[in-house]
Amino acid sequence: MVLWGMLPLALEALLERLDPVTLTWFRFGFSALALAPLLAWRRELPRFDRLGRHGWGLLLVATGFLAANYLSYLLGLDRTNAASAQVLIQAAPLLLALGGIAVFGERFARLQ
Repeated sequence: MVLWGMLPLALEALLERLDPVTLTWFRFGFSALALAPLLAWRRELPRFDRLGRHGWGLLLVATGFLAANYLSYLLGLDRTNAASAQVLIQAAPLLLALGGIAVFGERFARLQ
């Protein structure tokens, strides 16, 4: 929780020296370099040969949208301050749920 709260502050400091695109590529690259050996050691690397054409398409779309999410967050952080970005990032799950209700007509139980 502390690290999640510090993320906008750290990224804001990094944006003084790096542009958002470079920082996004660094985040993706470091994640891949950190996770690949760990998953290989635990023998939990995904089998890409089982994906098929549809699976590869979904993987590319998911990767593209995840990169767009990171990049748009950094672009927004570059134009505002860390406090504003932290408020918006906390509101994102609620806005996503409201979007699901408005766009897809989802229904939620009282507990949800």
